[in-house]
Amino acid sequence: MIKCHCCSADYVPHGILESVYRCSSCAHNFIDYKGDDTLFHSGEHRRGAAPMRRVSDEFDSQGRVTEKFHKARKRICVSRVGYIEEYITTVQTCLDVGAGAGTFAHRLERSHPELDIECLELDPMIVEECQRLGFHTYNKSFFENKFDKTYDVVFLWHVLEHVKDAHAFLSKAVTLADKYVILEVPLLQAMNGTGRIRSLKAPNIGNYDGHAHYFNKQSFIKLVEKIDHLEIIEIREGTQTPALFSALSVK
Repeated sequence: MIKCHCCSADYVPHGILESVYRCSSCAHNFIDYKGDDTLFHSGEHRRGAAPMRRVSDEFDSQGRVTEKFHKARKRICVSRVGYIEEYITTVQTCLDVGAGAGTFAHRLERSHPELDIECLELDPMIVEECQRLGFHTYNKSFFENKFDKTYDVVFLWHVLEHVKDAHAFLSKAVTLADKYVILEVPLLQAMNGTGRIRSLKAPNIGNYDGHAHYFNKQSFIKLVEKIDHLEIIEIREGTQTPALFSALSVK
């Protein structure tokens, strides 16, 4: 029996969806993709099979990011900066994990040029864009990368749901953060129960969207409670609703 990544209760099969499970206690959803997650997220996630293929003009014929990529994400990234204003007044260094092409990092730098921002991203073609924008960017798995310093804040924007071992991933983020871990994860439905509803799909028949987890507020809190030196400051509806935004203090 597979144990819940958040509360350690038993998962049970989620209806007729093969390789999809729901926690019998905290209702967390786990999607058990059988392929290579690192390989998927280093390329196919953004430019591969039909379910995850982005708008074609976001990449040129060589696979490089175009300005359309940044323009499509501008509203989201502006909103993210607004969400974190109160937390970055006392920080100097930032690490943006799963930074994509650097759209958020660039928007944050424009608003706060005093910040020293570094990035980490798996996809080598969009790492190239991060570097073009001037950011030191690690092109390696977060688990495998050896950092030689810590940061005031570690950002995980729509990243944690992509990692099977969410506990280990968040635990490593805590070791790298001196003040805060700030993150957002998608939900199946907004916390107030309104708005659009995301649907779960069986992951191993061409429907995989890269999400190993769909949290709810209860399961997210359970996960954080399992990690030492971490405290929830804030939870609210995220910028990409339905989503959960959270600011976590490193104690």
